Amino acid sequence: MLMSFNPLLRIENLSKSFKGVKAVHNVSFRMREGEIIGLIGPNGAGKTTFFNLLAGAIQPDHGHIFFNEQDITKLKPHEICTLGMARTFQIVRPFKELTTLDNVVIGALSKEHDMSRAKKNALEILQLLDLQDKANQQAEYLTLPERKRLEVARALATKPSLILLDEVMAGLRPNEVDTMVDILQNLNKQLGLSIIVIEHVMRAVMRLSNHIIVLNHGEKIAEGKPEIVTKDPRVLECYLGEVAA
Repeated sequence: MLMSFNPLLRIENLSKSFKGVKAVHNVSFRMREGEIIGLIGPNGAGKTTFFNLLAGAIQPDHGHIFFNEQDITKLKPHEICTLGMARTFQIVRPFKELTTLDNVVIGALSKEHDMSRAKKNALEILQLLDLQDKANQQAEYLTLPERKRLEVARALATKPSLILLDEVMAGLRPNEVDTMVDILQNLNKQLGLSIIVIEHVMRAVMRLSNHIIVLNHGEKIAEGKPEIVTKDPRVLECYLGEVAA
């Protein structure tokens, strides 16, 4: 049964198939403003397809997506971004020949058309992501943790109220994961930023998320507080057992 509140994001019976394979099947949930949701599940569970549906990269076969009570189901990615939803990608691809600052300025120019203000906004975002010392360095020379943070900074520059993070901690060492979790918690508290994060690093998911949704074979099999969901036998069987193995 869905909770009763005015949601920032409302998903109703969302479904998408590819050549008969159900990548996302009949998924519904609601998200509060300021919430951090962890989206977990084994490889092939439909998580990235789900993000692609939310961000407008692909259209659902059935169902609806409401953002701030506006139906965005058929909107294009740039229209959804303008409304305040941004996303990152699992494989980070900054503009390597540009500086770290210029990469973020490009994102800022989507909402701010004055170059001096866009640059000011970008510098403030770099500070939030602990990249201020790398502002004038070419992006191709950043380390993996720095490129991951730059990916978040570029999305944040579009001034979202909701950001979709696709495995921003993949490939990071434990101390680098802790740094990223600290940064995301700070963004949530300081900016009131709502976050949905796809992540396989369970330690990070448990520490970061207020709420967890579990997908398996495209279906939502569990939802709730982290400490409850991670004890669900279906979750242990389909996901956590895989990680332990």
